[in-house]
Amino acid sequence: MLDHTVRTAKSGLSAEDFTRIGRNGLGDQLNAYPHSMAWFNDRLFLGTTRSNLCLFRVSAIKKNVETWPVECPDYVYDQDMRAQIWTYDPHHGGTGENAGWELKARAPWIYPDDEKLPSELGYRGMCVFKSKADTQEHLYISTYSPARGYGTRIIRTLDGSEYESVPLPEGFDRSIVTLRLLIPFKGRLFTSPTGAGKGNPNVSGNALIYATDDPMSGNWELVNPPAFGDPRNVGVFEMQACGDYLYAGTANISGYQVWRTKAEGPAPYKWEAVVLE
Repeated sequence: MLDHTVRTAKSGLSAEDFTRIGRNGLGDQLNAYPHSMAWFNDRLFLGTTRSNLCLFRVSAIKKNVETWPVECPDYVYDQDMRAQIWTYDPHHGGTGENAGWELKARAPWIYPDDEKLPSELGYRGMCVFKSKADTQEHLYISTYSPARGYGTRIIRTLDGSEYESVPLPEGFDRSIVTLRLLIPFKGRLFTSPTGAGKGNPNVSGNALIYATDDPMSGNWELVNPPAFGDPRNVGVFEMQACGDYLYAGTANISGYQVWRTKAEGPAPYKWEAVVLE
């Protein structure tokens, strides 16, 4: 006899399933975004981006806002805009609204054209990856640079205290101010330029995806047809691995697109369209 009882799927997570473990920028209210996180060396690593509303105030966005919601200095870099890296120990046993958090690193100062600037305003992406040349996993971090700085970087660390720069793909220059995507997949690390200067931190104008099995070698390959053959694709806004495929979502002046690849064989890989809007 068939059972016609209606069964409902288990509901998803709700607010009651979460506990706040940090507030008010971890004690520094210029920490506007917890922009990246990864679990590494038995700690949660977190990268912040600084004072975003004040950055927006000096961009084209301000033209559409009559009353700005926060107070900002006339010159945004009169604030300490150096991005921060924190760790959280879930077994800390301490008390207080930000117990368990430790500030591990700040972006260094740089002096392009004799102007004092932070090397990074934010750390927008993190992942854990072991290259073919390494015996241990490293934490890789992608950065958001001031438009008048030296451009974006990828850095990596073994211990969260000492960092080294990773060579970028050929063609990356100071105009590429931010990277967000660092995706391990099938033994390779994938990335794509996220944003350019002149107020475009989320649009690079280059829907290009690069991959390497040894980041410190600097040997990156272009693994997709530029813009997937559609010049309306002005950036790769998201990537994620699922099952046997790597998925990429584009920013497109007419909407968006989703592509996927098995990332096998010689580059550029074979990609197929999943969504065309």
